[in-house]
Amino acid sequence: MDDTLDVDTGADAEEDADTDVDAADDEDKTSNVIDLYKYMLHTVEDLATCSSTAEAFTGLLSRINRLSLEGNANLDHQVAELDKKIEGILLQRLKHVIQVWCAEFDRSTDDSCVRRNELPSKRRGNK
Repeated sequence: MDDTLDVDTGADAEEDADTDVDAADDEDKTSNVIDLYKYMLHTVEDLATCSSTAEAFTGLLSRINRLSLEGNANLDHQVAELDKKIEGILLQRLKHVIQVWCAEFDRSTDDSCVRRNELPSKRRGNK
């Protein structure tokens, strides 16, 4: 009877060890997913400050796509969330570029109006 007890205890110890290994693997996987998600969010935030070139945008967006596909079970929800974040960032950048362009356009239009007003008065003075 004592031998049976020892065998059962040994089996229980093996199961406990397997459970500990599985728990450690799960913790590692969870930690990796958290790190990956933080890195992905940082990459999304980089869209707000990267240079306005096709290469910069393409590089960041392809990195985001690659990261979002790496081992994420909740992909549909995550992609929808990322799309909203990316859309918001790109809309802010577009608004800023449009404001800068309009300000520059207004400034150049004002300069040309001033020049037009100055030219006739100079010509009149010369005659």
